[in-house]
Amino acid sequence: MTVARIAPTQQPEKKKIPPLLLVIGVAAVLAIIYFVTNNPNTFTFGTSNPEKQIEKRVNQYFAGVEEKDFQTVLEMNHPETPFLDDMHDFHSIPDDLTIDIHNFSNLEISEDYAEVDVFFTMSSFIEDESYTEDVVVELMRWGKDWYLYDIY
Repeated sequence: MTVARIAPTQQPEKKKIPPLLLVIGVAAVLAIIYFVTNNPNTFTFGTSNPEKQIEKRVNQYFAGVEEKDFQTVLEMNHPETPFLDDMHDFHSIPDDLTIDIHNFSNLEISEDYAEVDVFFTMSSFIEDESYTEDVVVELMRWGKDWYLYDIY
């Protein structure tokens, strides 16, 4: 009786990526990420649209007020804002404050200045208050970002 021998299966050799090519690839990816994040107006995706940037900034500001996050609110303000003096009442905001932004309208944008009407409702069960208001938010560009300048 003859026993057939089966040859061991050989696995194909895996090709390794040369280290230099790997370094070049990683450097290229990092360069693209750097370029996209530091030049957002070059591309039409993300927040490069000034309208979206402004709406996002206003939403962040009101979320900071709602959460009583004074640091976030300060960071949203333009360095030359005239209304920072009005923020001494910030700590008297009720703990259960909710702010619901209903819409943005009448958005006007120039190169370094923007103005938008914000229609929102503020409510607090603790204070037993709820009111709806339409305010004008002025924003100014500082560097590449928009910052709140005034609200009236």
